[in-house]
Amino acid sequence: MKKTISLYDFRDAFKSSSTYKDNFTYNWLDALFEYFEELEESTGQELDFDMVSICCEYSEYESAIDAVNDHTEDAPYLLDEDEAEWLDLWELSQAQEEKALEWLEYNTQVITFDTGIIIQDF
Repeated sequence: MKKTISLYDFRDAFKSSSTYKDNFTYNWLDALFEYFEELEESTGQELDFDMVSICCEYSEYESAIDAVNDHTEDAPYLLDEDEAEWLDLWELSQAQEEKALEWLEYNTQVITFDTGIIIQDF
């Protein structure tokens, strides 16, 4: 027996949970719900909703650099001196964010959205 859930149902399940209600933003929930819908369409298989599993498998971050820092003590996003020499601070931070995102995409599933990223924990 299966129950199809809407975006509202998905959000409500998290926000009404005493354990998980403050763990994730609405933007995170929206992005993850959209990802799951696209995954179902591309694979042709329905997914089971398991809030605990989702909370254990996925994490939200404001930036790729934050996610990388949570998963390694190395800093694979740092540019070498030649790469960084002619960049201003904003360009440098953007380049480092791009390198961090590339590193994450190589190591795990990454979902980007307007206010951050979601990664499948590894």
